[in-house]
Amino acid sequence: MNPAFSVFKQRLRTDLKQQRKARNMVLDWTLFVYALIPGVAIGIYVYMEWLQDIPSIFTFIGWYGWMALLFLSMLIFEIKLYTYVADQLFLSRNIPFLRKITQYGIIYSFGHTIILGTIIFTLPTLLIMEIFNLGIQQMILLYIYYITTSCLFNTWKKYQKIYISSSIFRLVNQILPIIAIILGSPYIIESSFFTVIWVIISVLGCIVISRKILYNGNHFLKIALLDDALRNQLGNLLLMDAKNKGYHPPTKTKPRLWKHSQVMFKQQHTQMIFTDAFIKSVIRNQRVLFPILQLSALLIALIILTSGSWISYIVWGISIYIIIDIAKTGWMAFHHDPFIRLFRWDETMLRDSLEMSVLYLATPILIFLNMIFGYLQFHVIGLLLFPLLVLFLVNWGTKSFLRNSPVF
Repeated sequence: MNPAFSVFKQRLRTDLKQQRKARNMVLDWTLFVYALIPGVAIGIYVYMEWLQDIPSIFTFIGWYGWMALLFLSMLIFEIKLYTYVADQLFLSRNIPFLRKITQYGIIYSFGHTIILGTIIFTLPTLLIMEIFNLGIQQMILLYIYYITTSCLFNTWKKYQKIYISSSIFRLVNQILPIIAIILGSPYIIESSFFTVIWVIISVLGCIVISRKILYNGNHFLKIALLDDALRNQLGNLLLMDAKNKGYHPPTKTKPRLWKHSQVMFKQQHTQMIFTDAFIKSVIRNQRVLFPILQLSALLIALIILTSGSWISYIVWGISIYIIIDIAKTGWMAFHHDPFIRLFRWDETMLRDSLEMSVLYLATPILIFLNMIFGYLQFHVIGLLLFPLLVLFLVNWGTKSFLRNSPVF
């Protein structure tokens, strides 16, 4: 059994768990999935439209513009050595052991670079082939050039971070290679001989520079701090997210909305009181309200982008379902709040409150969304017709589908 590999594997597993927890705290996965599904569908449709009719801006930027966009993506790749500051207590003196851990870290980072680089390269592949009339063989050579260059460049970037203290000198030593790489790309795709030579140079360069990066007893604290900075990237994102959302301590001032009255509705039935509390909990809570508004803006943008095509009707139908389902999910979460669960509620009342809550929360958003959709499709007639249509659809949907929804 290899102890160094076991330690590396445990650290990798811990790192991935921390990243997953940070993403779960930053992202609202329900909204993310709802945004992802129509986003991917619209993206594929727009991409196919671009292949049929290449936008002029794509041909205007030319070959070197496309290569600049492609190779600048190398900056997002990083090499992790999986060292910790706490290693200076025990492992920093065991140089061969810690050196093996950093070796596994470099190998894993190369694999991560190849996988992520393949995904990035695949996205513009068809457009580049269509714009510049490239064949499959030329794209394969360009892919090999991109992947090998990414590994070599990021190994060189890691070496600079460890051994070069001047940030200006590091920046110059990164910009100049990128420029040379972009300028050399036309020669690579025209000759497989140049590609083979470059692969040999890249592999040898990665091996030589990697041996310099491996822990050799020097610069331990700098290596560990660089790894900590990479591990804390999502943590810093989480802190920024918390700062943007903010924690507002309770104050004696009344809320801005409905500050002159205690209730929103004149009817004081039990279901209306419950609905009143739910809607206020949404409107007065920025962490709930802002994602809903952002998702609504995204759906409106998708409707505008797809206007004039049949896919816009699919987006329209999906948008209605998403808004209604989010309102329903929000009500269910509110109903299962521990404080609300302290009281006994009648099932009929809860079901009526669910219908009213979805109706009052989803209708304003859907009316605005359908006014835009109707105007884009049928101008003034659609502007008047579709809001009335969505009123019928929301009312019918709440009566038909929510009536059988479990409320306990």
